[in-house]
Amino acid sequence: MPQFIMFSLYITSDSLAILLGAVLALKTWHYVRSPNWGELLLLALTLVLGLLTKTTFVAAIPVLLVLVYWYPRENRRGWTNLLRADVFLIIVLALGSYKFVDNLLRYRDPFFNNMNLGEDWHLEHMQTYRGLFSFVDINIGRLLISPIASPVTEGSYPVLLYGTFWYQHIPESNFTGLMATNYRYLGSFVFIFALIPSWFFFRGMARLALGLPALIRNFDATREQDKRQLTLSIMALIIVSSLALLTATVWQYHEWSILQGRFLFPWFFAGMGAFSVGFGTGRGRVTRILQAGILVLAGLSLLFFAGEFSLILWPMLLS
Repeated sequence: MPQFIMFSLYITSDSLAILLGAVLALKTWHYVRSPNWGELLLLALTLVLGLLTKTTFVAAIPVLLVLVYWYPRENRRGWTNLLRADVFLIIVLALGSYKFVDNLLRYRDPFFNNMNLGEDWHLEHMQTYRGLFSFVDINIGRLLISPIASPVTEGSYPVLLYGTFWYQHIPESNFTGLMATNYRYLGSFVFIFALIPSWFFFRGMARLALGLPALIRNFDATREQDKRQLTLSIMALIIVSSLALLTATVWQYHEWSILQGRFLFPWFFAGMGAFSVGFGTGRGRVTRILQAGILVLAGLSLLFFAGEFSLILWPMLLS
């Protein structure tokens, strides 16, 4: 995945956010497997580091707060659900709210950001807003015609999210050599084959959502499968919460660049969990065809990097 690789290497808050998102998924699993004070403290501190890195981690607070309140369900001496939740929330707010408090003192708004400055780039982006249609327009077929950002793909937030998750739809690095040639349509093939893992992801999210009520009712902490499903469900809920946060921000500012795939990369490994649930352990001809499609997608990504590297290195070799 070109975008994931690129944003995990940039010297920005995104690379650290991706790392901490993966660690948070791991610490959630550790807490579910062994719900003690030590694991609760590590879970809270990981979330604190995430909040100090990127506002995106706000989306994880309500989900993890519900988790530590509900699990373990039995109350032990000195280990009540309300006490767990209070300790978790106090640690997160006391240590992770620095920037929000700083914004409140400086600008009277804890969520103050560069879009509040009314700069030209933001006003220009707002012009592509088309009301409710911008949120429900899922015609990703336009990406096949124009794999690189253009007026053809403007004004649709789902199209932007899909395009910037799977490919460099917006030129955001020095890998732009292929964009000036017909090789830019490599992105069109990426978007076609990316439908396969996307379908598995949404299928997994649906399975986790439909299975959550029964899991809550019949949860057995002695069953490893139940603990695994609980962890994956928590990660899926964080993804949903993050999407809701991004959508609410877009609704407020009408800023199309907010719904970029990179803002979901902190939950990339959580998404892999949903993908695994959707893919399951199925066998047969259809499964093998889908597996082949995913391998083709990986090959296209490798081809993208090979093409960009060759355009950079070839002139150097000739000189």
